[in-house]
Amino acid sequence: MFEGAEKAKFQTYEEIFAARADLYHGAMELAPKARDREFGLILEQAPVEPGMTLIDMPAGGGYLLDYLPKGVHYIAVETAPYFLAHCPTGPGTERHLSQLNSLPFEDGSADYAVSMAALHHEPDVSGVFREVCRVLKPGGRFVAADVEAGSPTGIFLNGFVAAHNSMGHDGAFFNAATRAFLGQAGLEILSDRQIDFTWRFSSEDEMGQFAKSLFGLDKATVPTVIQGIGDILGYESDADGVAMNWRLTYLTATPA
Repeated sequence: MFEGAEKAKFQTYEEIFAARADLYHGAMELAPKARDREFGLILEQAPVEPGMTLIDMPAGGGYLLDYLPKGVHYIAVETAPYFLAHCPTGPGTERHLSQLNSLPFEDGSADYAVSMAALHHEPDVSGVFREVCRVLKPGGRFVAADVEAGSPTGIFLNGFVAAHNSMGHDGAFFNAATRAFLGQAGLEILSDRQIDFTWRFSSEDEMGQFAKSLFGLDKATVPTVIQGIGDILGYESDADGVAMNWRLTYLTATPA
């Protein structure tokens, strides 16, 4: 059981990953290519070119950088110190410990902003969108990928994960209000797509171990995790390994 989990239900991204960022990062190291398609889809929504400045918020361990073309100026923003410590450093990169609704950047300083699979734990989504609009250049792009309310992914997270993680899981997923917040923040939606894809693994056991660690399923065994994935999301085995079904909504917006 996670420290403090018996006393309080963790709600925000910052609180959750103060407790289990190490487990999440461990999963990404166990199967670093498992989510290739999920990250690749970000770049299919709007082109990213050398010379652009891209803000990844929150960045986790900076995993998106591996998918960007050379010459992109990559800025990682995190609320969790453990994640920030694992974000890449070196030429062409920055990393900042900051709240997402109060970014430490000048107006119109970025070409691109990305938020992937984390806004459902952000308590001030409208504030985040306002900050994105502020820091983007005219014509800049914001791609937000997250779970749609009522989707199989949402049912898995707020159902199975909630039941088998001692901190629970109570994600506020994309819905009509999310789209309204974008408009109120001054962002115009250019595309709005629910996309089905798969996470790839070498075996069922690797899939189960990955999900157990990524989602902090301290109350479930690996066989229980595999069964839950099969019952709610579905997966298939083929000559290349195991493909686990996943679905996210990809919203692309620009300053109006």
